[in-house]
Amino acid sequence: MNETIATTLDPAAASLANARSLVAQHASPVPPTRLTALLVTSAGGGLFLASVWATEPEALPIRTQVAFALCLVIAFSWSAFAAHGLVRRRRLLVHQRVVAATMGIIFSAAFTALGLAVTLTQGRAGQSILVGATGATFVAIACLALLRARNVRRDLLSVRSTLQPR
Repeated sequence: MNETIATTLDPAAASLANARSLVAQHASPVPPTRLTALLVTSAGGGLFLASVWATEPEALPIRTQVAFALCLVIAFSWSAFAAHGLVRRRRLLVHQRVVAATMGIIFSAAFTALGLAVTLTQGRAGQSILVGATGATFVAIACLALLRARNVRRDLLSVRSTLQPR
């Protein structure tokens, strides 16, 4: 009996239903309030950091200036990501997850490298271990998020390619 039902269904309609289900499952409806919070937090933090850096009475050491610059790049990159999400006013699909995870890897690795460079040059082995372990944890979490996003994107692209007419 099940064989009869399966053969009478239109395979294209079933594939379309599967595709819609897959897209609905993996589309992340990020509320505008979260994107707004990310935008306000990252832009506000970046502006605060820029004002602190600009109002320093004396020249800061080079490594401190590099750290300030890196923090500003990170803050304003997240601001641009949030602004992009707010302007588009669409659900953030897997591509944006891949972008966010990649940003997380790059920023975590850069900040960890900078932290290790500072602690190692000062001969602080204990702090270097702490910075390295914390940074490695953040990089690993971002890598897992990137792997997951890429796998979902691969699945969605596979479904799309099967549904597109040849």
